[in-house]
Amino acid sequence: MNTMDGKPIIRPAVVCWSCKHFSFEGGSPGYSEYTPGYEGSMDCAKNVWSSDLSGLDEDGLRVRLTTAERCTKFEPRKTS
Repeated sequence: MNTMDGKPIIRPAVVCWSCKHFSFEGGSPGYSEYTPGYEGSMDCAKNVWSSDLSGLDEDGLRVRLTTAERCTKFEPRKTS
């Protein structure tokens, strides 16, 4: 679709990380047997999906993060 002057209309991507319900925890490496690390995770606070990153492949990540395109619970994250 183009504007009246022929320039394409650019629509920002609707992806989960731009939703206010998206959360990401990067995990932490372990320091010793007494202070083990933990795996990263990312979740949807509205329980649309949840994921432990350790068993997630590229296609699985892509499916989860593009759920926002059809999600009825999507709310844009406010930026400062």
